[in-house]
Amino acid sequence: MSSTWKGLAGSMVLAVIAAFAYGGFCIYAAMQLEAIAPNQGTTTTYTFATSRSSGSEFIEGPICNYAFVVNGSRYFGHGECPRQSGGNAGESDAGRLQGFAGDLKFTETKVYYDPADPSNNDLTDFNARSEAVYLKAKVSIGLGILLILLLVSGAALISKTSREAGGIVVDAEGTVIYPDRLFSEGLNSDDNSTKINSEKQ
Repeated sequence: MSSTWKGLAGSMVLAVIAAFAYGGFCIYAAMQLEAIAPNQGTTTTYTFATSRSSGSEFIEGPICNYAFVVNGSRYFGHGECPRQSGGNAGESDAGRLQGFAGDLKFTETKVYYDPADPSNNDLTDFNARSEAVYLKAKVSIGLGILLILLLVSGAALISKTSREAGGIVVDAEGTVIYPDRLFSEGLNSDDNSTKINSEKQ
């Protein structure tokens, strides 16, 4: 088995472990969101959309920033802006402000939050968030299974090729050695020497 294949196989094994670990983490996170969903709290607040990215998060489209109050405490959040059904639907008369990122549109939006921890909030309800995270888990675990199949297929192919080649070995000087032939020739020479000795006797 070549060193190239060993290195590739090692990398694939690490990728499989990472895929299953991430899938397990996603399942755990989805279960937590699913548990919150039946008791999730909702409130209405005003959001303003910007086109700026939100740190390391990957959010498509404009980002909505918002603030809301629960039991006298103020909480903040941001996320992908919910899609409006049409035109200027949901747009309030709060006005438009010109900022560095472009027009800031203030829109009345529903916020979903965890009553036990309102800092855990989003513009998408917890059921939909749970389904999205479960989908990530399925994709990650599916990728891990695919890598396992590729790894097993590659190992089988290498093994078959090695058997068909008769166990060719290349030494440090580049000389090709056939261990099976050496072994069979050794047996033949032993048999011949045995026959010669028996004839002399």
